Amino acid sequence: MEQTDVLVVGALGLQGTGKSTVLSLLAGNQPEEDPRSFVFRPQPPELRERGGAQTGGIDLFVTQERVLFLDTQPILSPAHLDHLINNDRKLPPEFALPHAYVETQSLQIAAFLFTVCHVVLLVQDWFTDLGLYRFLQTAEMVKPPTPSPSHDSSGAGAEEPSEYYPHLGESCGSAPWILTHRS
Repeated sequence: MEQTDVLVVGALGLQGTGKSTVLSLLAGNQPEEDPRSFVFRPQPPELRERGGAQTGGIDLFVTQERVLFLDTQPILSPAHLDHLINNDRKLPPEFALPHAYVETQSLQIAAFLFTVCHVVLLVQDWFTDLGLYRFLQTAEMVKPPTPSPSHDSSGAGAEEPSEYYPHLGESCGSAPWILTHRS
């Protein structure tokens, strides 16, 4: 990540865990504000009751302080799978089954965030999901190679360039706290 005058923060998580809410609060919204005025609109109760997802793809917000927030659709989303199945959407020819398409799309989104973000927040419910950590390991394996920025641009160093990885933070119950993943 050669760009040093911006900070890119992304969020990953399962459906309904509060990704949009956490990012909106980090972007400057206050908890007492109406959620409909949040930067990233949280899932309304009626959509949650129907098992739907609010965010599709990746939404972007840039603050005046040059912080880019990336809110993503839920990974491994049952709502997106249901939408594919019930709306007879045509899958790309390389995917025979809808669940394989949803999983691949989720891996692509996670790998993209691991490539462009300085910080990736993993937003979870109240418990640790080991399957989610395995998913993140897989996404890390399919991430395109990106070299770490070098402090020595002369090329005189004999060391191999190190691979870039973002810091991984975790939010449980919509209260973010940051854990250092790799620098």
